[in-house]
Amino acid sequence: MQLKSMMEVVNTEVRLFTEKNWESTRRNVLQEKGISKLLYGSKTTLAEKLRNMCQLAPDTMPELFIIKKESKDLLLRVDASITTTRGGIAETGPLILWTTPDQPRLMSLIQTIQLAILYAGNIYNTFWKAVNTDKWNSSMPTNTLLISGPSKTADIEQTLVYGVYSSKELVVLLIK
Repeated sequence: MQLKSMMEVVNTEVRLFTEKNWESTRRNVLQEKGISKLLYGSKTTLAEKLRNMCQLAPDTMPELFIIKKESKDLLLRVDASITTTRGGIAETGPLILWTTPDQPRLMSLIQTIQLAILYAGNIYNTFWKAVNTDKWNSSMPTNTLLISGPSKTADIEQTLVYGVYSSKELVVLLIK
C-alpha cells in the first residue's frame, strides 16, 4: 500500500486491522506504548467506541480525558491523544485532520504520542482528489492539517531529528 510506505519512510508507525480486531489492536498499541492517560474528542465518531470499550474492559483501557476548551493544561498531563482523520493521501503520505472544537489542532501538537484512526476507504490518490471529492471549498474548517509523521527538524549539518517540537510518535491505526 503506497500510503503506508510513504508514512513509514518518515518514522510513522502504521498498524493495519479490521473492525473485528479493533479491540485487540487497540489494546496491544496502548500496552506497548505504555499509555495510561488518553485524550480524545467527545463528539467524534470514535468517542462512543472508546467509552464502550472502557465500560466493557476497564482494566485494559487507559484513563480517558475529554478535550475541553477550558482545559488546555490537561494537554500536558496525558500520554497520548487519539484523533479521527478525514483521510490520507497516497501520493505524498500525509493524513488529513479536519479540526473542530471537539478535536482541536492542539490534540496533534502537544502529546508525546498521537494515535490517528484512518479508514482505508478514505485514502485518496492525490491531494487534488481529496479536495475535490470532499468539496473542501464548501465546508473547510479554520484549520485543516496534513500530517505525514512525527515532528522533525534538521540542524545546519542537515542531521534530521524526529520528535522535537510536538508529537514524538505518530501511530496510524488503518482500518481495512
